[in-house]
Amino acid sequence: MYEETLMQSARVKNSIWMAGLFALVVGSHCLAQDDTAPEHPEWDMLNQYCTDCHNLEDWAGEIAFDLMTPDSLATEPAVWEKAVRKLRGRLMPPPGNDQPSQDRIDEFVSWVVDNLDNNTGIRKPVTCRSSV
Repeated sequence: MYEETLMQSARVKNSIWMAGLFALVVGSHCLAQDDTAPEHPEWDMLNQYCTDCHNLEDWAGEIAFDLMTPDSLATEPAVWEKAVRKLRGRLMPPPGNDQPSQDRIDEFVSWVVDNLDNNTGIRKPVTCRSSV
């Protein structure tokens, strides 16, 4: 009986140890992921040039990009369409502030537009040419 109790105790300890190890591995993986690190490299431009003003504290333009994620492209398309217009018109970042290169702006705008089109179910038109 005593040996049986010892074996059960050892199994319980092993189970607890394995559960603890699992929690440690999973927990450290979750903690190692930086929530602010973008999954999309295009998001870096937004963090570098936009969030200094467009954040929860400063609330410039009544927008807080620091609280948004790429998922917001699907949930808040009007915000992103406005941002695209501002970027295409070179109104943002404002003159006098650090500016990304035109290529970087074009890449970001293209990425946003592609995601807006895909997230809203819009498909790019197919150009068909017919010989008459």
